[in-house]
Amino acid sequence: MAESDDPMQGQARFFDGLSITSHHVAVTIADRHMIVELDDDRRRSYQIDNLVLCEKPTGMQPVRLRPHTDDGVRIVIDKGPFTDTLIRQFPKLTVAEGSSKFRALLIGGISALVACIGLLVWFGVPITAELLSNVYPRDSEIRLGEIARDQIISAFALENEENDEEVVCVPNADAMRGLDQIMHQLIKSGDLDYTYEITVIRSDMANAIALPGGQIVLFSDLLQMATSPEGLAGVLAHEIGHTEMHHGLRKMFYGIGLGQLIWLFGGGLDAPIDLLFQHSYSRQMEHDADLYALDLLGKAKVTSHDLAALLEKMSRQRIRNGLQNTIPEFLSSHPDTDGRSALFKEARLTGKVDIPYADWLAIENICRF
Repeated sequence: MAESDDPMQGQARFFDGLSITSHHVAVTIADRHMIVELDDDRRRSYQIDNLVLCEKPTGMQPVRLRPHTDDGVRIVIDKGPFTDTLIRQFPKLTVAEGSSKFRALLIGGISALVACIGLLVWFGVPITAELLSNVYPRDSEIRLGEIARDQIISAFALENEENDEEVVCVPNADAMRGLDQIMHQLIKSGDLDYTYEITVIRSDMANAIALPGGQIVLFSDLLQMATSPEGLAGVLAHEIGHTEMHHGLRKMFYGIGLGQLIWLFGGGLDAPIDLLFQHSYSRQMEHDADLYALDLLGKAKVTSHDLAALLEKMSRQRIRNGLQNTIPEFLSSHPDTDGRSALFKEARLTGKVDIPYADWLAIENICRF
């Protein structure tokens, strides 16, 4: 079909490459340009010929685009009529070179998969899960995390469908600046392998969860319960620990079957997603993430005492509200709160997060604006 210059309109999530948060935007395609409508009447225009696909679109997975010169910008469009028309009218859109090379290497590495089967038999599940998590393709892991995040959002939206409020809370400029600064203080202090994105979900559940590929989900009651940016920094350091040590992937590989393993390393994602949600992290994983958080907080010169206080506060609330046995298992991934809070108290780390009070106030109230 010939390429068309007829205007098309759709919705997308836009990552500007500078911030950890996404922007929900309108996109218009006209005159061979994709125009991204940002807040305050700002817009960005990208020539279609200068955009590439982050990976080949498959099934119902979102279409992810970026400039040919990768500056961190991502345009993520959910699969639907708009993306179908986009792909059809612009058949010359190519897959990013690195993604194609990696898939070629992946296909050429089927023998490695056979070796993994041997490892599974020889060493057992835990060691094999750790080895597989270290060689799983990064692009696929990022997509896995994005899909898992979207499934969590959909689950909470379904649960609150009678409520007119949006499930995902979009930070204002002050809150976004504050979150960026907290993450910057942590990230610059450690040799981290991932780029992180934070999503805040409106919920009366005080919790956080790390998903594969750098996705961190914060539930709004946690932000309102935290009394300081240092406490939130501790939570984020803990979730970063889960990600950097591949705990989400390892948990998934623990429960995977051979057929799913072949499907997963062949690029499929649907079957294993459920395994991310079937079980909470093991106590050892939680302990390792706590130790990682202590190390990262120490390097970032941030006190650990506020995280200890936050953990105790969360424990009291759960007991008071009878939530210990009612939250989903994959979200109840923080056992033995008293023992964990003692660990952070005894560390006696000191230091502050360098953000204005107005920014912290905006973070606490992200879902109230």
